[in-house]
Parts: sequence; structure tokens; C-alpha cells
Amino acid sequence: EVIKAVVKGWYNAHIADNTRKRKNKSSKYYSKLGEELKVLNSSLSEPRFGYGTITKVMSALGVLLIYLVVGATIFSRFERGQEMDVLADRIQHVADAANISPVCEAKLRHVMESEGLLNDYRYWDWPSSLFFCVTVISTIGYGATAPQTQEGRWFCIAYAFFGIPLFSFALSKINSIILGIFTKLWYCVYPPDSSTSWLKYSLFVFPIIILCVLLLGGIVFVEEEGWNYGDSIYFSAITLSSIGFGDIVPESTTAQMTTTIYVMLFMGCMSGFFFHFEEAYAYLFSQLCAFLEKKIKPCAIKTTKSPDEHVTQKSPASVLMKDMKKDNFADVKVAIP
Repeated sequence: EVIKAVVKGWYNAHIADNTRKRKNKSSKYYSKLGEELKVLNSSLSEPRFGYGTITKVMSALGVLLIYLVVGATIFSRFERGQEMDVLADRIQHVADAANISPVCEAKLRHVMESEGLLNDYRYWDWPSSLFFCVTVISTIGYGATAPQTQEGRWFCIAYAFFGIPLFSFALSKINSIILGIFTKLWYCVYPPDSSTSWLKYSLFVFPIIILCVLLLGGIVFVEEEGWNYGDSIYFSAITLSSIGFGDIVPESTTAQMTTTIYVMLFMGCMSGFFFHFEEAYAYLFSQLCAFLEKKIKPCAIKTTKSPDEHVTQKSPASVLMKDMKKDNFADVKVAIP
């Protein structure tokens, strides 16, 4: 009986201690998450457009443009020579096959353009190299263009390692201005005093922003490339989300420069959309967990016939006590000095 009492007391104390620790840990986690959401809500409700913000945005944009210009120049220098060699080989091959003298370059070029043999002639001129740099540091990576020389490939590795963080930093600064404007417009309709203002902001404002950005991209690329409206919106969504399948890629120089500006201005909006929806999911999940903790009782502890005795299923102590009952330890007399 003494052994049974000791085992029951120790086991009940152990279960109670673990339950108390688990509740304290969960309550601290949810309180910390709630504080973070309040801070985020207050930061969204007070957009700032001071001199410091404008200076940071212009500085980040200037550094990014310099980085793109330098990268485009180096890539064009590494890859343009090989591209011109390939073009010369094609011209010579067509001249030999068609019995045309290479002196008639204008006529030969017209023939090759009609056959589609010069489609990759300008992959590594300076504007195309600039467009390639944007696809590298934005992690879009259409795959239509890739370095062919060893120097270009090694430089691409280093350029991506240093350029991707720089591009993310510049996007965050540009995005702060764009989202700040939409935030002011939003809180003109919904004042920041509402307790659900942050959730409304995440679930309603960001989809509206993304929809406007995609519609704008659809209009622009219909005019630039002559695509239909569905393909233009599809290209805009795949580009801004940095998926970059490469099935639809702008070919004209004007469209490539437009895509560069479009990515630099609005890719941060798509990133902000993903981030705020992730936070909204975390908030909803925390509310769901809190609700379940209140409604669902722990299944590990079951109450026996005696109200003050708690036995856990399949626990070592319960197995030990069952063995004690089978062996009838009640008849054993314990001598207490």
C-alpha cells in the first residue's frame, strides 16, 4: 500500500507539473504573437513620407541602378564576342548553302531574318544584358538567356550572390512608398481604431493592390508586345511572383526596358502581399489553437472511480498498479519502525 501511494503521488504530481508548463508555454507564445501583431498594426496605421524615407528610397534606387549598369556592361563584354562569332558562322553557312557572296550583307541579312535565323542575334547587346541582370538579381530567371562563356558563368555566380540581397533591400524601400500611399487611402475609409483593421488591411487591401498592378501590366504589355490581354496578365503575374517559366518572354528592346521598370516598381508589392497573408494565416491559426485549447480537454488523463485518483492509459505506473492488484499485495504487511 505504501508503494502504491508513493507511485500514485509521484505520477500525479508529474502529470500536473507537465500540464502547467505546457499551458504557460502556449500562453506566452500567443501573447508574444499578439504583441507582434499589435506592433505591425501600429506600423501600418502610421505611414511616413518624411525626408529620411525619400532619401533612403532614392539612395537604394541609385545604388541598384549603378549595380545593374555595371553588370550589364560586364556581361555584354563577356558574351557579346561569342554571339558575334556565332552570327558570323551562320552568315557564312547560309552564304555557302545559298551561293550568295558575303559581300551582299544586306540581302543576306534579309534572307536570314525571313528564315528566323537572327532571333538570338541581340541576346547580349547592352539593353538585353541589362534585362538579363534584372532577371538574375530578382530571381525570376526566365531561362531564355544564359551565359555561354566560362567568364560569364563565374561572374553570374558572384553577381547573383551580391545582387539578390541588394535588390531585396531596394524593393523594400520602394515598396514602403507605394504601400504607404495605399495605407493612407485605406485608413481614410477604415480608421485605425478598429481592432480588426490590420486583418482587414491584409485580406482586402493587398488583393486590390495586386489586381491593379496586374491589370496595369496587362495593358502595358498588350501595347508593347501585341499579346492578348490574358497572356499579358499571365506574364505579369508569373514575373512579379518570380516564378519565371520562360514560356512568354518580351523580345523587343522597348518591352524589356518596360519589364525592368515594372519589376523594380511592383515586385515589392507582390512580396508584401505574400508576407502579410502569411501573417494573417499565423493570426488565424493562433486564434484557432486558442479556441481548441479552451474547448477540448486533455485526453491523456482519465478520471477513475475515486475522484482524487488519475490514471493515464498505457503509462508505466498504471501497468505497475495493475500488476500489484493481480499479485494481491494488499495481504503483505509492511513493518514501519
